[in-house]
Amino acid sequence: MDRLKELNLTSFRLTDHLENVLRVLPAGLDFLQLPFCELSYNDVKFLSECPQANHLKLLNISGNPMYWEDSEPFYNFLLKNSSTLQHLAISHCFLSDST
Repeated sequence: MDRLKELNLTSFRLTDHLENVLRVLPAGLDFLQLPFCELSYNDVKFLSECPQANHLKLLNISGNPMYWEDSEPFYNFLLKNSSTLQHLAISHCFLSDST
């Protein structure tokens, strides 16, 4: 799996289990597709801290409603990956500015 560059988990119900998936992946992952996976706050928090997601070129988390009052983990992910991330898909996530 060291050469894995793209992972597509569209519509897999991963609520509170994203850590179990990502921790076994190589750090060189370029494309991560997670639309409609019912990601939780904890999943997005882990994604923001996960070394395997530090060099993503594409992240698709569309269809994962983020109703949480605290969007900081998502914003932290964006800050950490702003130099490598080229495509971000977040349609139907219901993000809002909580400030």
